[in-house]
Amino acid sequence: MIRPGGVIGIMTGMLTDDIDFPGWHYRRDPTHVLFYTPQTMRYLASRHSWRCEFPAKNVTLFFKV
Repeated sequence: MIRPGGVIGIMTGMLTDDIDFPGWHYRRDPTHVLFYTPQTMRYLASRHSWRCEFPAKNVTLFFKV
């Protein structure tokens, strides 16, 4: 999926513990059918032997080592 040394960048609102889910605007957006948590992103990274970083709010970078 990623060549060695490659990077995947994902920008999406993350469902975190401080989110008021009933009032969260992403919940009502029909284009968002899944909600990701930082734990989900870490799981995906470990599943594929990638390194995972969160350089900014709502940004995840996956690095193939």
